[in-house]
Amino acid sequence: MTAPVVFHIGLHKTGTRFLQRMVFARLDSRRFAFNPPQLANSLRDAFREPSSDAAVEQARAAVEQWRNSGDTRTLVLSIAHASGDMYGMHQGCETNARLVRELLPEARIVYVVRHPASWLQSAYRQSLVKDPGQPIERFLNFYDGRFRRRPAAWVAGNRNVDAHGMRFLEIYRTFARAFGPERVWLFTQEDMRRRSDAVGRSLAELLGLSRLPDPPARALAESLVLGACHSFILSGHLVAAWAATGPQGWTGARHAATPAAPPAQAAQQPHQAWLRPAALRGLGPVATPRHARAARGLLRRRICRAAADCCPGAGSRAAGGLTGATGHPGYKRLSGMSHAALPRKTYRRSTQPPRLIHSR
Repeated sequence: MTAPVVFHIGLHKTGTRFLQRMVFARLDSRRFAFNPPQLANSLRDAFREPSSDAAVEQARAAVEQWRNSGDTRTLVLSIAHASGDMYGMHQGCETNARLVRELLPEARIVYVVRHPASWLQSAYRQSLVKDPGQPIERFLNFYDGRFRRRPAAWVAGNRNVDAHGMRFLEIYRTFARAFGPERVWLFTQEDMRRRSDAVGRSLAELLGLSRLPDPPARALAESLVLGACHSFILSGHLVAAWAATGPQGWTGARHAATPAAPPAQAAQQPHQAWLRPAALRGLGPVATPRHARAARGLLRRRICRAAADCCPGAGSRAAGGLTGATGHPGYKRLSGMSHAALPRKTYRRSTQPPRLIHSR
């Protein structure tokens, strides 16, 4: 198959459904084949059960059948399971990356990340819908004032996570090693809420289009559960002051709505703490909404800069008309892709967690 392949690997809870329904599914079917059912289902099964030889063989057969079909359209796949088990610290990511490399070596990878605290509240909200329901402390394994390791995949009939075991950066590095950093396009979910024109241009460039189809107008409402999770996570229990700077170092970062492009010398600077599990452990709590917002902006910038640090010395590449040199050619500083203007979030000034809201 000589047709181009674009593979969106997730993460879960990073605007995946929006990309699938409002972007990929609206592409011209004469030029693009989005998630062909047999191929997408076979790959999804293989990603969900990477240890199953039968599932992997079925995926190989489905890819071979697609290659032999003579379809010359651009193949667009969006399967978030490729990044691993979302509740299990994304285990299986390495195996899945090797499988994608084996079956679709020509693929260009789209990878979307999200601020860890925001991702955790979204994962908790989903667990309230799919599981019997539990307090957020149990979901995060937050007991006696500290976070614990995940004791098991299921606790009292509910899934839970290791809040210090997320591997967002490692997933990027895994696919960058497999495909080369110049073929991994990095997005952030926060940036996809702002400056939709810039993001649209970048996605259109990736897909070989002059512009993306216009999405239908829609409005989003923020739920009470989302507000409760934000209040808990951002009020001092998860987002912590970075030891290197402390809250006093965040003056001026308060209004940083979008991450600044890394300087040209970013690849030569040591950035040891980005997205490491220990980065949030044992540090002082964020005591004010201002510090919470600054922490989100700071970590978001570090997520993007960490990608530049993965490939020292690589050539810079402009992204979506936005200026600023980056440390590697696969880095995409993208903003926008707004579902609709979201209301401002309100944060409790108290450092005490709010009253928990249960699903039932």
